[in-house]
Amino acid sequence: MAGIGYAFISSYLKGEEAKLISSDHLNTVLKAENVQEVIDSIRDTDIGSYLEGLEINSFNDVDEQLWIYLNNCLTRVAWFKNVPKSAREMLQAYVYRYDILNIKTALQNIISGEKTEGIPAGTIYNKGLLYVLTDAESLDDVINVLSTAKMGEYVNVLEGYRLEEGFRREVLTDTGMENIYYNNLIGMSGKLKDRDVLSKVFQTLLDMTNLQIVLRTAVNESGSDASDQTISGGYLLSDELVRDMLSVKLQDIPVRIDYPVYRTVVEGIIEEYEKDRNISIINESIDKLKFNILKEILSPRIMSTAVVIWYVILKEIEVRNIRLILKAVMDNIQLEEIRNFLVMA
Repeated sequence: MAGIGYAFISSYLKGEEAKLISSDHLNTVLKAENVQEVIDSIRDTDIGSYLEGLEINSFNDVDEQLWIYLNNCLTRVAWFKNVPKSAREMLQAYVYRYDILNIKTALQNIISGEKTEGIPAGTIYNKGLLYVLTDAESLDDVINVLSTAKMGEYVNVLEGYRLEEGFRREVLTDTGMENIYYNNLIGMSGKLKDRDVLSKVFQTLLDMTNLQIVLRTAVNESGSDASDQTISGGYLLSDELVRDMLSVKLQDIPVRIDYPVYRTVVEGIIEEYEKDRNISIINESIDKLKFNILKEILSPRIMSTAVVIWYVILKEIEVRNIRLILKAVMDNIQLEEIRNFLVMA
């Protein structure tokens, strides 16, 4: 029965891939001069068709709608009865990453006293609890939402930051929840037939997260404060190496990295950063590296849970690209100026 399910979902998702924005689309989009021309350039794609039916008055409008679109794409995959249980459970575990973002937004709201909306994606959102979460006025309010959403492991992490009154601010930067998240993904992978592929994927994602943390730490010269901000269990970056890199200067990081692909990208990031001190180059370059590595691992896979994870990553990249493009258009930035920030499939 599982074989039939994987045949179905592989066929369905390969069909969905054909509706994605291609490199040719992006080359055309970069000639657009306004929002309507961007949408016209991708109207034959699924996301273009979605955007065509929306009234867009501000970037906040489109940003919210893009998250809703992404969430709808993922919940649609889980909705099909033919999807194997293991694939559905892996997808559910993967989308907890959006929940962690929303939890930290809620905690930041409590600290600042200001209201920032969460992203409309993930388990908490799908259970109708997002606005309850972001309206939370105390740690207990946040914990009550997580308990209702059956996210007990994350409750245990938050309890560790409790004070007699309030909670420690380090909860926003420490990676206790992220450690649980990745450990669960890697642990679930070990039970599947394509365990080696999926474990490599999630450990690579972990490597990319740690690289971002290490580079931002070096740029901000905050190494002594970052010991709780990395995640254990990477693929090519050992826990010991990550801790070591936290304590060195930015220019000394590449020589610590033995893996040539990682080292080359880090060298490029440092070179670009030193030109204009724009820290955004870190995330943009790591996103490209991550995509290229995962494409090599996942794109050939069919008839397995890996095809579901590859689809999610493709949709995340597609939404990321369109978000950058629409933001640039609305800010009157020439689109050719952001070409190097886009991830080309």
